[in-house]
Amino acid sequence: MNSHRPWWILVWWLSLSTLALAQSGGNLQSADTKLRFEAGLHSPRLTSLRNGTEAWANRADETLIDSVIIGGNSLPIEWSLNSTESHVDQKIVSFVYDSISPRLRLVWEWEARSEHGPIEHQIRIENRSSSEVWLPLQNSFSFDWETLAQDQLEQFYVEKGADTPSKEGTHLVAIPDHYEWEGSSSTYAQPRPGKEREVIPYFLVEHSFGVQTGWYVGIEFSGRTHLTLSRDGEFATVRWPAALSSAPKSNKGEEAAKPGNQSRRARFWKFPPGDSLSRIAGDR
Repeated sequence: MNSHRPWWILVWWLSLSTLALAQSGGNLQSADTKLRFEAGLHSPRLTSLRNGTEAWANRADETLIDSVIIGGNSLPIEWSLNSTESHVDQKIVSFVYDSISPRLRLVWEWEARSEHGPIEHQIRIENRSSSEVWLPLQNSFSFDWETLAQDQLEQFYVEKGADTPSKEGTHLVAIPDHYEWEGSSSTYAQPRPGKEREVIPYFLVEHSFGVQTGWYVGIEFSGRTHLTLSRDGEFATVRWPAALSSAPKSNKGEEAAKPGNQSRRARFWKFPPGDSLSRIAGDR
């Protein structure tokens, strides 16, 4: 009977260790900003952003892609935290998630490159299998900031010039309840009749009065991007997902065209064995 006790003690200790690692997180701090992160079992989360005395709490877990296409078939993905390969120090928070089948690795990383300026974020997805994989679009990140309904917020964003600049150009608008906004950007911005102007892939959200603290986000990418911002609820939620945008049409010979016949239009990226795909964005 006693000969089995060490085994049970070891299993119990390993279980507690796994749980502790699954609930672990990390912090990044610059002179302006402090971010807190949480590494969940199946997805990561930015839990809070602090600027001076003000804190923004984020209620949304990161949404990771849940399927890929291999050989024309859609296969589900289950991501699991790899605590051994994950890494946290004063400059970088890097959480690693692996998929057993198909063999993929996702690295969710934040980096404070300098004392001042944005804290940068990127997602890398590695194809560790021997097959060619088609990936759906992976959002850069999504925030669900909780704010008081009486907080008066405003958004600042800038249009691209593109041909003749519009009368507005730069926008500073209030963010009331039920506010919805989206901004798109592409390599070559051309004004289209009846359509909103493309924007520089950046915007800022701040308090309208008093000490105008807040946050800004931007994407370091010259291709197609899509930003959205909305506010709703008694305790207002400011949501911001950012991603490469889906083009309305796939051009002939374009690798991002969706393979096979599917019921809804989407964009997929060709992903040879051993290759990796990076998505990068700035945040502060």
